[in-house]
Amino acid sequence: MPRSQEPKRVMTPVVIVFLLIIYFYYATIFETIGKWLGLNSIVGFFNVVLFSLLTAMTILTYIMAIISDPGTVPLRYRDLENSDISLHEVKKNRELRFCMKCNRYRPPRAHHCSICDKCILRMDHHCIWVSNCVGHQNYKIFILVVMYAVATCGHATILLICAARDVFKTKQHTGEAFKISHITCGALLFPVTFVLTMLFLWHIYLALHNKTTIEHAQGVRERCPLDGVADVHHHPYDLGAYENFSLLFGRNAACWICPTKVDNGSGLHFRTTLDGTNSAASSSSM
Repeated sequence: MPRSQEPKRVMTPVVIVFLLIIYFYYATIFETIGKWLGLNSIVGFFNVVLFSLLTAMTILTYIMAIISDPGTVPLRYRDLENSDISLHEVKKNRELRFCMKCNRYRPPRAHHCSICDKCILRMDHHCIWVSNCVGHQNYKIFILVVMYAVATCGHATILLICAARDVFKTKQHTGEAFKISHITCGALLFPVTFVLTMLFLWHIYLALHNKTTIEHAQGVRERCPLDGVADVHHHPYDLGAYENFSLLFGRNAACWICPTKVDNGSGLHFRTTLDGTNSAASSSSM
């Protein structure tokens, strides 16, 4: 594909997302709430405000996910073996991971993105829907995008189901256009809500286990500086559900749902389950 066509191909999913947001907002506010509850009623006004806030948060976090930096490997990074690092990720031949395309060593959990053409720190995956990589610095924002999108779609789904049930239950004759709008909106809204919910639950599971999508699929091949053994059968970054979640979202629970920056380190080194073991072993050998 010519270079001139690549930006159009990359931005097409983003345009689709914005069009869906606009359509769902219009259909929910004016077709569902407006024709069912009424925009001037107290219940209708409350749902308009709530849905508008959820939509605004979805758009805000979505834009932040698009423009955020996932974190890249510094030019002069070198993965040196020393006692301060509990393990080094290695290749199948137990050599340190070196990126031939970037011409530099890769830190633990970093991977090369063929689309961005650079090594991403703690890379989870490249998301075409945000036209960006999901990595060390923007993973929280990505989960918040999905969370607010699930909340927004869930609210719209509940309103749509209640409105449709009320129409058929009371046999109100609101016109053919009203029924067609319900069917069209539902045909788009239900599968989107289901997919987003599954995606959100999946990434919550990964966050609680301090895993990335790549690590779940490929495992982590490690070499411990003390014994040099390579192991792919356990996950060395799993420090416990609360600790794992706090490392990604911060210690302050009040900020977990806020699109704020988390001070979770440089992304070059990570705490592991071997830290305590290695420290104890080093102390006993002295």
